[in-house]
Amino acid sequence: MDALTPENFYLLVATICRVESGDTIHFSNSTDNHMIKSVRSMWSDGTEPMDITQQEIHIIKLTKPGVYGFCCKVHSQRSMIALVVVDTLEPNSAETKTARLDDRAKYSFAKLFVRSEKDRKAFGG
Repeated sequence: MDALTPENFYLLVATICRVESGDTIHFSNSTDNHMIKSVRSMWSDGTEPMDITQQEIHIIKLTKPGVYGFCCKVHSQRSMIALVVVDTLEPNSAETKTARLDDRAKYSFAKLFVRSEKDRKAFGG
């Protein structure tokens, strides 16, 4: 996340992130009104949800394969969201696609799923 530049003010960078189990993910600039949290209904079972508030840098490791949704607590309605795919879209992509979200976030996540599926087919992953 880069909340310090105007063009990225409501944007999580990158909106789709593919990592391997155990890779570290760095969240930076979670300041002021930009507080990042896991979308519980888009979170792999057994993985501890996260909540980043007022931290310049926060590092997480996701070790369970699947799809993980993140959003700004305040600005998810402005599509300030991100999707992290650990190893593969399975096993929880079907559940995450039906997550209970506001309309704008649901629409934005749906676009990310389409992009992620295209990337997977293009790169054979």
